[in-house]
This record gives sequence, structure tokens and C-alpha cells, in this order.
Amino acid sequence: MHVPYREPSLLLMVHTGINRGLARCAQDRRKIAKPKIEITFSRTSQPMPFVPKYSHQEVDRIIADGGLSLFEIYRLKHQHPINRLMHVVGTPIIAASIAFPLFAWFEWGVVAWKEAIILSAVGWSLQFLGHVIEGNQPAFFQNPRFLIVGATYFLFRPLWLLCRPLRRVLARLTGRSAHG
Repeated sequence: MHVPYREPSLLLMVHTGINRGLARCAQDRRKIAKPKIEITFSRTSQPMPFVPKYSHQEVDRIIADGGLSLFEIYRLKHQHPINRLMHVVGTPIIAASIAFPLFAWFEWGVVAWKEAIILSAVGWSLQFLGHVIEGNQPAFFQNPRFLIVGATYFLFRPLWLLCRPLRRVLARLTGRSAHG
């Protein structure tokens, strides 16, 4: 049985520590001191672990059973919210590592190879860090097509989500499902 609990926020703890420090300064008016910031963590305020919808074994079994699209497999391999965040940030950085040098070459006549290397290293590092946090290997290790799937998933999905109200209006007008 999973019993959810609410994690005390770090901001609340820092704010509480500042208030305690200010109260101490107000009690001792002779002494002018900066308030002491206290950040304390009790044994009960440990970070709540992420519980994925499917375990790594279940994901491998589901993929082995077949019948899934590349996007569905990609979603199963990226369940952890921090991994997704790392990909949402890292994928555009990798795209910029390709686009910016081309822009610099055509617009300014400059070869921006240093910037390309730095952007690429930062983008790929974020993505690999996300997979370390998730505890699995990147999907493109098994199939290089996932390089394209990942780019389209994380670059075009935000646009797809932003277009959700438009899809609903079109669904009402055409009488079709908004999800298809």
C-alpha cells in the first residue's frame, strides 16, 4: 500500500530559519547581527522516491511483446520526470549545436566550432545525466532511430501540447475525436 506524504519544501524551511534568526536579533537588541539562516532536515523529511508506472523489467517485457510504436517505446524509457526535464532542456541545446554554427557560417562567415562543441557537450551531458537518474541506458543504444524519435518527441511535443485547444475546436467542428 502506497501512502503519500507531503514533503516539506526547502523554501519553507529556509523561510522559517530566517524568521527564527530575525526573532533572535529582535530579542537581543544590544547586539546588531545578521540573521542566521538555518536549513535543517529531519530524518522524516527525506525526499520522496519516484515510483515509475512500470519497472525496468516490465518495460523490457512490454517492449519484447512488441506491437508498440517507436514513440511508445521512447515514453516507456523516459518515465522519470527529472529525466524528461533533462531531455526537454538538452535536446534543444543539441539542436542549437547544429543550427548555430550553420547560422554563424551563413550570416557572419565565421566557423563557430568551439560553440558547437560546447553546446553539444552540454546537451548530451544533460541527457546522459537524466538516464543515470532514471537508471537505464539511452534508447538509441539499442536502435539508432531513437535519435530522431527523441528529437521529434522533445522538440515537437511542446508544440503539440500548445495546440491542444485548437485540436479541440477542430474536433468539435468536424465531429471527430480530439485525440486521433
